[in-house]
Amino acid sequence: MSGKPWTRREEDRAAAMRRCGCPSWVIALRLGRTETAVQGRLTDLGVRVRRSPGELEKRVRRLAAAGWFDWEIALDLGVKTACVNEVRRRLGIPANGRAKSRARANGWARIRGEKDAG
Repeated sequence: MSGKPWTRREEDRAAAMRRCGCPSWVIALRLGRTETAVQGRLTDLGVRVRRSPGELEKRVRRLAAAGWFDWEIALDLGVKTACVNEVRRRLGIPANGRAKSRARANGWARIRGEKDAG
């Protein structure tokens, strides 16, 4: 094992966050560790998030209908983009071809507003 050792408190916190559905990368940021370290430790502890059958499909369908890109859905659900892409294809949902993503649109609208006003 390399890196700094895990404390019991860190293990408990990581496990609790994971059980609540928090993605590994968020847990890593909060604990100051790498995503790989978090995933490895949670695997060692036997902590897994179990989704009910169809939950992923329902959420992908809902978010895609709202105009989200695959990468945005993946980030929100804490899964890989390839997983979202596969689910979307299996459900027959076309890829979103919007000009702007939801995340970028919010920031750009503010910047555009500030530039127009100034």
